[in-house]
Amino acid sequence: MASAKKQSNLSNNHFILVMVLVSLVTVVLSVVIGRSLVSGILLNNKVIAKKVTADNQLKDNLAAVEQLRQEYDQLGGRRRLILESLPVKRDVPGLASTLELIAGTSGLKLKSITPVEAAADTAPAPPAADGNAAAPAPAASTGEDQPTPYQVALSVEGNYTSLVNFLRNLELSARPVRVTALTATGNSASMSADLQLSSYWQAEADLTPKTEVVQ
Repeated sequence: MASAKKQSNLSNNHFILVMVLVSLVTVVLSVVIGRSLVSGILLNNKVIAKKVTADNQLKDNLAAVEQLRQEYDQLGGRRRLILESLPVKRDVPGLASTLELIAGTSGLKLKSITPVEAAADTAPAPPAADGNAAAPAPAASTGEDQPTPYQVALSVEGNYTSLVNFLRNLELSARPVRVTALTATGNSASMSADLQLSSYWQAEADLTPKTEVVQ
């Protein structure tokens, strides 16, 4: 009888131990699954919020399309003037034509015009495989919302009055031009001047749809 009772107690103890282990495993699995579900719910909420924001922005953009179209049509012939004044890429030939026209109407003779590769216009070049420096690469635009400057150097001949007229006409030009350096030699009746000018270009707006990873 004592032996049977002892075996019964051992069986009960084993059963209790198994139930405790099962309970622990159940609790651990519940915690893991619960954390996974909570993470999934939070992520889904973030995704939904981002989608709502994107939908609202899209609705605002579509609502503004008609107004933008009307304002663009109202520009008329000024559309070409605006494009020429702030081109979508570095336009040295167009700037040279503008400067030549301004110089002629101001009474100056344009002797030469040369693009200037300033430090802001070029990006550092990595060394080539043979150890020699590679050619500098053009710097990227400062952004679609910010104009990017570029420089040219030019030499002109004329008199003092024509040079003053040239500088005044530069300020009146539709194309933004800034004089960064000027050196003149000669007298008021006959002089030569070397100038360095900055103009600007602005990249086209990037309207490509973008995706965002929500974490």
